[in-house]
Amino acid sequence: MKKSEIYFNENLDSLLESYMYQNDTLFATSLDDLLSSILPQDKSISSLDNIANRLKSIKSSYQKTTYSPSSATQSSRSKKLKPTPAREAWITQKKIRGNSSAPKKTYLEETNLQLPINIVQKTKELEHQFRHRKEIHLHGLKVVNRLLLVGDPGGGKTTLAFKIAEEMELPITTYNISSIITSSLGGTGKQIHELFSSITSGVLFLDEFDAISASRSQDNDLGEMRRVVNVLLQELDNLDEEVFLIAATNVPKKIDSAILRRFPSIIELPKPTVSEREYFIHNFLKLHQTTEEHRNIVITSKLTDGFSYAELTSLLTGFIIDTISKKQCKTLIDFYFSELQLRQELNDKLFAKWVKEKSITITALSEILSIPRTTLSDRIRKVKS
Repeated sequence: MKKSEIYFNENLDSLLESYMYQNDTLFATSLDDLLSSILPQDKSISSLDNIANRLKSIKSSYQKTTYSPSSATQSSRSKKLKPTPAREAWITQKKIRGNSSAPKKTYLEETNLQLPINIVQKTKELEHQFRHRKEIHLHGLKVVNRLLLVGDPGGGKTTLAFKIAEEMELPITTYNISSIITSSLGGTGKQIHELFSSITSGVLFLDEFDAISASRSQDNDLGEMRRVVNVLLQELDNLDEEVFLIAATNVPKKIDSAILRRFPSIIELPKPTVSEREYFIHNFLKLHQTTEEHRNIVITSKLTDGFSYAELTSLLTGFIIDTISKKQCKTLIDFYFSELQLRQELNDKLFAKWVKEKSITITALSEILSIPRTTLSDRIRKVKS
């Protein structure tokens, strides 16, 4: 069997597996991969008849099971499907790519960063407006060229900023805010003015933006921060229309209200949901040629509630490196548990939390920990009491 046929079969298996597991997010990803693997000019896939025959050969086994799509209505699951954010995102990306035989990947695909559909639509809207800034200006209007990204550390703010610049096909300039702040009187304001004056086009990304835009109402302010904010306000008002400014912060409450009003577009990046974590883990392992059972990916995505994309990346990177270097058959769950144990965070209180939130069953937990189910159940019961 040739390489392209193997790739196609793997994608088809992944698609059918996601369908049976009622996983809408993985379904969208697998369907995208499957369609991308079917190229008209690829002669190694012998014919569409072979594809049809393969589908027929596995159809009977799936017909024996009962499946109700998670996106179906409760009253008529077998007749009607509701659109889901994952499928809507996939359709939106397909429309963006057009009919090119070698479609350009979006920043969501390249970074493995999955965002809610409303954020995807908002960023695309801003990109489209900025591309047509000259036409908008002819109508006597100013284009929106200031965006504030809000979210916890490691939530994808920097990645999103870089990918927005890439989608706009513009160079991006990043600036270390700490290098702007000086101890000399008026020095910080001068640095801000020089920074904005040096950028006449492209994307300007300022991380930890709150460091130079703190509220002027702070009790410990001695006057310097007031002057800095006043300078920043002037620079924002005079920002060149050829510059698209992206600022990022994880403490928006610290930013002066007048500064916030200069940002007509504010996007808050939430921490990934359980389905987004599953999507991320699946694609990260696939990208780095590491296989893991679907069941283990699902459980890990549930046990990592509250993780940012950076924390997930750190966990998965450690797992892959450990797998390669030690050549052991340790599962992802086993590796995660060993990491928690090293940090002395693996305890009965955490087990009770997981069981209460239905992230994992006591039976599955006892198997992973090699602890009798009755013993583990008693320990969890004592925590609850």
